[in-house]
Amino acid sequence: MAIGSSYVAPISLPSSPEDFKKVLKGLHPLQTESALFRENEVAYKYVIGELVDNIYEHSRFQHASVMGQKYAQGGYIELCFFDDGITIPGSFIKQGKTYDKKAHKDAILQAVRGASTKPEKGRGYGLSTNVEMFRDIGGEVFIASGYGAIYVDKGSVIPYSLNESSRMEGTLISLRVEDRPRIVNIYEYAERGSTV
Repeated sequence: MAIGSSYVAPISLPSSPEDFKKVLKGLHPLQTESALFRENEVAYKYVIGELVDNIYEHSRFQHASVMGQKYAQGGYIELCFFDDGITIPGSFIKQGKTYDKKAHKDAILQAVRGASTKPEKGRGYGLSTNVEMFRDIGGEVFIASGYGAIYVDKGSVIPYSLNESSRMEGTLISLRVEDRPRIVNIYEYAERGSTV
């Protein structure tokens, strides 16, 4: 595991979620180097925790990783999550919903808007909360999963259909946001739900 003052190279997720706490410690240096996340420890841990929980709960991955980097010259931070699991559309399909290849982008959009494959009501808002928060603070989110992808920023939500040669075997979530000090209240987002 390579850790620099402004980056965390891809860290493989262990097969057991109980062992992830060790991995989370490896991501802390990026938090201390980021002006945004240094002031928002709760938000930083929420983003990491929710997106990694989704990987463990839904993806059935063989390999998964998380990485992050601060780009000092560009003035932004990126967090990236990848797994080679069953995809977001595949998770919905396992719950009885039907999505052909052209509709994979719609499944991703539904997940971003708060739809969940979790049986408990009131669960499943981690992805939508993260997307909403990054969008509101001027960030960008790109998600590719199966034959679909979406790009979200402050002014737009753009869905894409991917062909056979460009499809994502698994799920990739990339978050980019300007690294400047400001307070983010994650609880506001968790309570209000998605407006994407």
